[in-house]
Amino acid sequence: MKGLAVAGFMLGLIFLWVAILYEPSQKQEQQATASAQTFIIYRNAVNAYALEHKVEGVIPLEALDLPVGLAAGDFHNQVVRESGELRCYVYGQAGPSVVQAVSSLLRGSAAIGRSSQGVLLRDGPDHPLPGFIPSGCVVSVISLH
Repeated sequence: MKGLAVAGFMLGLIFLWVAILYEPSQKQEQQATASAQTFIIYRNAVNAYALEHKVEGVIPLEALDLPVGLAAGDFHNQVVRESGELRCYVYGQAGPSVVQAVSSLLRGSAAIGRSSQGVLLRDGPDHPLPGFIPSGCVVSVISLH
């Protein structure tokens, strides 16, 4: 009988230990998904503005059609002319889990990746990035035709 009680106690400790270890990873995943969703909302607003207005430079936050209260202050944009073509870059510091979440939410879009030493790392060929995008960012790039 004591053996059964000890086994039950040990099993309870194991379940408690698993729950404690699982909780932080679940919260981190939720935070990554929330950051990814915010990035995508900001990206879509920047891209819509850039496609409509075809302007070079930084598109100000107040010019974007964003939901009230969206915390997009950690993200940046710049429209630049490269080889005669306008390209819109949207970027922001993000860990690999956020980059993965953005990619998953956008179904593996080749226009999304992570910046590393001046290159956009993504599924498909690497793409050189302008110098204003630091390493360690989630990056979206589109051409404005």
